[in-house]
Amino acid sequence: MRPFRTLAVALFATLLATACAKEDSGAASSTPPGGAAGTGYFATASLSQGGGLPGIGEVKRTATTGDSVRFVARVGGRAACFVPSAAVMIVADPVLEDCIQKGDGCPKPWDYCCEPRERIKANTATVRFVDASGLPLADSMEGMGGLAPLKTVEIVGTVAETGPEGLFVVDAERIFVVPG
Repeated sequence: MRPFRTLAVALFATLLATACAKEDSGAASSTPPGGAAGTGYFATASLSQGGGLPGIGEVKRTATTGDSVRFVARVGGRAACFVPSAAVMIVADPVLEDCIQKGDGCPKPWDYCCEPRERIKANTATVRFVDASGLPLADSMEGMGGLAPLKTVEIVGTVAETGPEGLFVVDAERIFVVPG
């Protein structure tokens, strides 16, 4: 079953990589992680432990499968940054400029298509909420806890998979959606 899941995640990441159109010390919520809506994954305070967090690009350069990671990112990196039927999203390092910041005027500025493709691959990751067996929850992450394209998030999790072509999957344990 694991090879199929790995293949499915790799295929999903590859498909997302090709889609470009001209888009814990934090106080925990009282709901335990899991649940159909995934609300227990969301923290009510910053996960930074009093200091700044590295961007996902920096973490991605050194982390390996099984590592605990803590980073900051923005929801986006692809035009379709949420999977409709699974708790999976794409995040991008804040070092990338979205198309609003670059003045591109494209309809989905969170796809970062105004950035070079290699830079996008080096600075994006797949984040997911998984059940006890390691499979993504069935609900979309879009809208959960205020998640939306271009929202800044702080994430604590475990690296589930890495691979060629920029594959970097993190199973989130906690997410803080930065207000604003």
